[in-house]
Amino acid sequence: MDIVNRRNFVKTAGIAAAGLAAAPSLTGSPLNLLREESDPWRVHFFSRHLQFLDYAEAADACLAAEMNGADLALRPGGHVLPENVERDLPLAEKAFRNAGLNIEMMASGITDQDDPLTEKVLQTASEMGIRFYRLGYYSYDPAISMINNLEKIKKKMNGLARLNEKYKIHGAYQNHAGSNFGAPVCDLWEVIRDMEYEMFPEKEMTLAEQKEQTIHLMRKDLVSLKSYLS
Repeated sequence: MDIVNRRNFVKTAGIAAAGLAAAPSLTGSPLNLLREESDPWRVHFFSRHLQFLDYAEAADACLAAEMNGADLALRPGGHVLPENVERDLPLAEKAFRNAGLNIEMMASGITDQDDPLTEKVLQTASEMGIRFYRLGYYSYDPAISMINNLEKIKKKMNGLARLNEKYKIHGAYQNHAGSNFGAPVCDLWEVIRDMEYEMFPEKEMTLAEQKEQTIHLMRKDLVSLKSYLS
């Protein structure tokens, strides 16, 4: 498959994933709906589905699909491997920047501040302009109680919150379907509801204002398209 066909494939898949392909009233690119000046969106494509391409080709594919950048898979088996982050993330960032795009978010495998790669990944990501990252998943330990599981996870999340504040990067947890922590949502809320954090330390905001601003960012500024192609 040559790069032209790959571009056409990614463009079609991305638009279909956004649920916009069947919008007959729109003129021009369906993604123009997301780019009205009065209500701007920045659309980032999940790079897991582009891992058959190198960084420059992936950037070209995102550009051809009219994306703003990539939600970079920076995790074991991902587009950038955590152990190679200092070498490879700058290469990926440069490839997307050369295409006029950026990388503002990444999907990581990070779950614990004590992992020897965690701080190196977050520091490098922050230096490369990445503002958001998705944590890895926490599994429940059937050998201990639910309360002890939640306390264990909360301790790890609090540790990551301190690193996030240090490197001015925002962590997010996906409530993925299944049996992992976060799937029912109420367990996730139980862990994070009392966490103290400075999400926008450069601005004078109350905690409530910071949370409201975060919701605004996640709803209006960044969208990660996932085609979930088999």
